[in-house]
Amino acid sequence: MLLPHNEKIFNDLTTAYKSDNDVMLIHGTGLGKSFLFAELADTIFLGKKILFVVPKHAVEQGIDGYGELNGKDVDFVTYNYFKDEKRASEAFTGYDVIVFDECHHLGSEKYGKNARTIIPMVRGTDKYVLGLTATHKRADKVNVSEYFSSIVVGMSIFEAIRNGIIPPFEYLVCEDDAELKKGYDRKMDDFRKKLDIDGSVPLLKDTVARNLRQRWICVFS
Repeated sequence: MLLPHNEKIFNDLTTAYKSDNDVMLIHGTGLGKSFLFAELADTIFLGKKILFVVPKHAVEQGIDGYGELNGKDVDFVTYNYFKDEKRASEAFTGYDVIVFDECHHLGSEKYGKNARTIIPMVRGTDKYVLGLTATHKRADKVNVSEYFSSIVVGMSIFEAIRNGIIPPFEYLVCEDDAELKKGYDRKMDDFRKKLDIDGSVPLLKDTVARNLRQRWICVFS
């Protein structure tokens, strides 16, 4: 059962799949992307064989975070699975649905180059691709949304905080001028400033010493 904030997003996904076979969902971290997939697995993808592609760190930490997928016909692989160019065609042939979790990895020339060739393969067939990510623009300027026919935009972390879906967090931002700024109600791009590592470490220590908290999220460029 989906939480209310994901019901509209699920409806947007089902609408997107009426016209396109490859859809990407952009939805903030921790807001329920895997639960939305689980709902699709019980509806549009019901009875289909699914390949779920995850980043390497998900395997290293265990797949416990995907517990809501237990009991479904899902096989897990990492992006590294596609280092062999033949694997994309094999995955297309062997599975009805391919899900790319944290699909910004598709923009990587090392890990995503072969995997993303599956996306155009499914168009005009009875197969599906689903991309899941919190961020479609990579640090190397690659915009992975350009690979997909249809994009569904969910919520950002900041929208979720403002709507009371997740609790606000405090974070510390170290800028060039060593000015301390706190809060969450601004775009993250406003905070991406440059500060060299030699200058940032003492600033961080001094700021945390003066502003004791149980936990800080510290953002550096």
